[in-house]
Amino acid sequence: MLLAFTGCGYCVLDYDDTIMQTRQCKISAIVELGRRMFSRDIARQDIEKHWGIAHTALFETVFSISGSELDAALSQYSAMDSEFPLIPHRDAKSALEWLQTKYNLIIVSSCERQLIEQQLAASELSTLKPAGIYGCFDTKFHKPSGRVFDEMLVEFPDLDKANTVYIGDGIKDMQAARDAGLAFIGVDRAETDTAAILAAGGSVFSSLSQIADWLMRGHDAA
Repeated sequence: MLLAFTGCGYCVLDYDDTIMQTRQCKISAIVELGRRMFSRDIARQDIEKHWGIAHTALFETVFSISGSELDAALSQYSAMDSEFPLIPHRDAKSALEWLQTKYNLIIVSSCERQLIEQQLAASELSTLKPAGIYGCFDTKFHKPSGRVFDEMLVEFPDLDKANTVYIGDGIKDMQAARDAGLAFIGVDRAETDTAAILAAGGSVFSSLSQIADWLMRGHDAA
């Protein structure tokens, strides 16, 4: 699906692994959380195979917890943020600062909105001014369902799907975008994810900088 470029549109961005190096920074945090709270050594591969689902579901599955134990684990994970700081991908700052001069940016993540705000403020991306941030508690739907964008579409009635792009790094991102009727652009973060996107007929750029350049040239040509 090509963008119409009928005016200043929206760029909706996946947060984890698209903007931030979440997999590299946070799997170690989850392993350490298991040791501290549950005296368990969780293997990285046991976290990896569930990676990308909502944090609540990830913790429920990996630690076999629910209710007050889940709440406590999420709280402790947030408190450990400074020990395991989340680092943006190398070109995220320049690309997103450039994009926000022409597009409204919206961030979608599988973690809690408050944690996203905390992480952005503590990183070099503190200059970003996203029009909206949506976390795992803001919707009961999750990718690959396109209904993950329902709240966003209600809160931004001027959002024209024909002039909106969703940028992500995985096949579930592309499936959610297609289900919602949004254009999708992939960014190459992992070989297996990129291969799945390409096999399904999607487009993948090597970096956020390349995506920003393409979108800005398209916007200026409109």
